[in-house]
Amino acid sequence: MKDYFAQRGLSEAYDRLFHTSISSTPYRDYVARYGTDCDAMSADYLATVGVCPQCGAQMAPMGLDFRAPPHDDSESWTIIQSLYEHGFSFAGCGCSVGYRPPTKLSGMSDFLRRHSKRSEGALLLESITRRLSE
Repeated sequence: MKDYFAQRGLSEAYDRLFHTSISSTPYRDYVARYGTDCDAMSADYLATVGVCPQCGAQMAPMGLDFRAPPHDDSESWTIIQSLYEHGFSFAGCGCSVGYRPPTKLSGMSDFLRRHSKRSEGALLLESITRRLSE
């Protein structure tokens, strides 16, 4: 990605935005200065270069922390597809997203149970239930 944005004269924007905490004031200042943010830059990059070399289809935006399994590892690709369909990606800063996908399909149910995102309503209900049982 760094080379892609350097070729477009956006090295400084890339360096500042992708190396500054998104919850910080400097990040918001950079967004205002450059008129873009990390998500928009990533989307631009993926739309341009995110084509599968095998089939030519548009690739899913899996994030900087995604490491593709070997081409012939169909079980791992099935796991990755299932994770994507359940809203999981590897959209971290390039260092870690805090979870590792299961290595076997048999581990998917347990992974989804442990890592699925719960709605605010579900979290509130759990909190109320806990308080009532105390």
